[in-house]
Amino acid sequence: MLQHRGLLFWARLLPSMAAVLGTLSCGDDGITTPATGTIYVNLSGGTGTLNGDYAITLDGGSPLPLPLGSGPYTLSDVPAGSHLIELVGIPFGCGAGPDNPRTVNVSAEHPEVGVYFNVYCLYPPPGTIQVTATSSGPAPASYNVLIDSFVEGTVPANGTQNFDFSAGSRSVALANVPANCDQEPKFQQVEVVYADTVTVSFTVICTSAAINQ
Repeated sequence: MLQHRGLLFWARLLPSMAAVLGTLSCGDDGITTPATGTIYVNLSGGTGTLNGDYAITLDGGSPLPLPLGSGPYTLSDVPAGSHLIELVGIPFGCGAGPDNPRTVNVSAEHPEVGVYFNVYCLYPPPGTIQVTATSSGPAPASYNVLIDSFVEGTVPANGTQNFDFSAGSRSVALANVPANCDQEPKFQQVEVVYADTVTVSFTVICTSAAINQ
């Protein structure tokens, strides 16, 4: 009889225990729902890709440096939910895909999320040619600047002017230098590099009244 009563007790208790355990495992008390997760960000590039000051932002926050090909950047303790990851610092003439920015979700089912960006460059971006002229005597106010035999602007007779130009080997010279003036050198061959400045200097010595050609 006592054995029968014991079995009856456990038969009545087990459903209640199951209900309590079910509440603990799938309720709103956060026991199975992680408060945070991890996002891994990878960055790579193909042929013609340029180095740059690449960085990522999380939900529009401060940029976090992510050099090209440096391996995954780990964003730890990211709150569960939807987040926006953006790649910034992309060089001029380049883009990033497949989508930038991109939305990712951290959840109980996916506490770890991977994000991949691929950088591509459509055409060579510019560098800077800095031209400086130093003149003495009765020189004109300015000179034309020839880059690869085309007039790209002017430089003061005693001054400096910058010219943005696509990367590559470039010939730089001055034009409209009066006949009574001697220019050294006559031209310079320079190598223009993306996001860098190459300097070119010319000295012009004039010995009589300047006559524009």
